[in-house]
Amino acid sequence: MDKDLLREYHEGLIALSACLGGEVARALTADRYEEAKHIALEYQEIFGKGNYFLEIQKHPGIPESEKIEPMLVKLSEETGVPLVATQDSHYTHSEDAEYHDVLLAVQTEIN
Repeated sequence: MDKDLLREYHEGLIALSACLGGEVARALTADRYEEAKHIALEYQEIFGKGNYFLEIQKHPGIPESEKIEPMLVKLSEETGVPLVATQDSHYTHSEDAEYHDVLLAVQTEIN
């Protein structure tokens, strides 16, 4: 889904900046703070104030997560885009791990 489509159909949606794979986090991980700021403000403009949130997750031991956490806080303070604490959950029961692996393999093959 591209940003033009989001602009057209944003009404009634609430959006999060996503995990480490999201645009904002990727820019921060690459030390492109101003780009991340621009991206966050663009999404806030698309969805409207109060409908877009910077997603922050606690992943001890994952260097990228630890690196960008303070930058996300700073970004929220500077832009007024609120923070929301989330956590990845890809399946509920441990016996579903194999199915998740299959889905990841299919996704990887398609992309």
